[in-house]
Amino acid sequence: MTLEAQVIRISDVFAYLNHDLADAHRAGILQNDQIPEEIQFAIGSNHSTRINSMVSDIVDYSTALNGIWYGKGNYRNE
Repeated sequence: MTLEAQVIRISDVFAYLNHDLADAHRAGILQNDQIPEEIQFAIGSNHSTRINSMVSDIVDYSTALNGIWYGKGNYRNE
């Protein structure tokens, strides 16, 4: 999979995750205090912070590697 395709794939994952959280919050299904503190600490407690931390993590891990990496996981689909 090309690097461009990897970026598009992980961008879609990030968008879905964050939109699902926002939708659950708006619907009253999930409140921020129900999200475990370690998750909020790791990726943030609001939409923009989560997107920023996820993108920053990709940049940090992928810069020197051949592929798109997020944390210790690899989102390549080969």
